[in-house]
Amino acid sequence: MTVCREFDCTEEQVQMRGRKKNKAREIAIYLARDLTGLSCKELGTYFDGVSGALISIMCNRIAGESPRNKKLKGRIEKIKREIFNI
Repeated sequence: MTVCREFDCTEEQVQMRGRKKNKAREIAIYLARDLTGLSCKELGTYFDGVSGALISIMCNRIAGESPRNKKLKGRIEKIKREIFNI
């Protein structure tokens, strides 16, 4: 998984809930919602059964933070380029 390589973590760490400040997980959720068109509920099932509302909150957090945080925005763009092989 591209997010795991960027953040040097395992796929299990990204999918596992219960860890506060798991930026890799938040970005993976944000990108999954942005790029797949899956519902928040469907994504919640994949990400260890969290609620669709929590998925929405995480996505909104990253969407709000990335324009202000150039480093975060750059990492997200890098991951997207890798995913699409650009």
